Amino acid sequence: MAENESQHQNVPRFFVENQAVSLVALVAVVFLGILSYQLMPKQKDPSIPTRVAAIITVWPGIDAQKIELLVTKPIEQVVAQNASIHAPGPTTWGIQSLTLPGVSFVRVRLGDDVPEPEMEFNDIGLRLQALQLPAGAGPIRFNSGFGDTDTLLLTIASPMERPLGLDLRARDAERELRRSRQGDISGEQRVAVFLMFPRAAPGPDLRRRIAVPVARWIEESGVGSDAKVISGDGFIA
Repeated sequence: MAENESQHQNVPRFFVENQAVSLVALVAVVFLGILSYQLMPKQKDPSIPTRVAAIITVWPGIDAQKIELLVTKPIEQVVAQNASIHAPGPTTWGIQSLTLPGVSFVRVRLGDDVPEPEMEFNDIGLRLQALQLPAGAGPIRFNSGFGDTDTLLLTIASPMERPLGLDLRARDAERELRRSRQGDISGEQRVAVFLMFPRAAPGPDLRRRIAVPVARWIEESGVGSDAKVISGDGFIA
């Protein structure tokens, strides 16, 4: 019995007993992974083909039943003439419609294997332009510029500021605020709005792009007067 078990081979035992093969396989997997990552297409704003469009038609003052008969149904029939509409199924759809008093909504979905969705949407748009609706209905608004998208967002988060660090930054901000108000004998109520940012951020650039325009807007809009810009290490106000 022991002899049979010792002769039995499986994948873990094979790689344990053949360390050279294991090392070569590991290097190959790592190399192929790096190569695949380098060859993988990457875009800042990837082009994702849109396969869903909406058709909205208004007819003010008309009940839903009449709009369903004279607007929604004809639009569905025209859209169905396109051969690239997604085939309906138990969990999928190609054409959906919703009719309410005064408005008709029709959604169109193309097949997942359509190579050029824009061309098919142009065909549907031309067919809709040729559709004759009753007087007072329309115009037909065909929107194919949106769709369901999948995105991968990579972010870099900095660790939370410790209480001691917050106390030190608050002390610096208070000191600069008191210094800016020295000699102020007007007696008017003042309000300070602080924007805190990492110390490594370019403070002069933020002052020029954010604080100065806000102070100018406060003066010009009449929200306040005598607006001053305060800046320090890691904050502007």
